[in-house]
Amino acid sequence: MVEHFHYLVWIDHQVAKIVAFNATDASAGTVHSTHRQEHLRHKANADDSGHVSVDEQYLERVANAG
Repeated sequence: MVEHFHYLVWIDHQVAKIVAFNATDASAGTVHSTHRQEHLRHKANADDSGHVSVDEQYLERVANAG
């Protein structure tokens, strides 16, 4: 019989903290983004969105961490 785990994920654009657990066991891990840390400030009438670009590889590593 396969035991099913539940996952709790806390994520932002730099780090994801993942906790896997079931009734008898738990484990935790961390996944870091490879993008350098940036603080963007959006200004009125600017051509950019004011957001950091999405790190697709980071999100893929988070999804496969379990």
